Amino acid sequence: MRIISLLLNLSILLIVVIIAFSFTALNDENVVLNYYVGSREIPLPVVILTAITFGALLGIAASLGMILKSKRQNIKLRNTLRKTEREIMNLRSVTAKEHS
Repeated sequence: MRIISLLLNLSILLIVVIIAFSFTALNDENVVLNYYVGSREIPLPVVILTAITFGALLGIAASLGMILKSKRQNIKLRNTLRKTEREIMNLRSVTAKEHS
């Protein structure tokens, strides 16, 4: 199952890369990027790639707190589960000894 998932992810990545290269080939014009202290002509694909990269980084940064909180909660619940399972095993062994 992991191999199928890996192949699916790689094929999706390959499709995205092919689309990105074709987009770059079709839109190779320069655009004027105006910022506060000046302006510069930059190729359109570079501008789009930079915007996508910054957007992805901001999305990761925004969700990082929730991800870390979920991981801490998962560890806490696993520890509670282990303790509870040990307690159940101890109670079962005590009950078995009393009935013997």
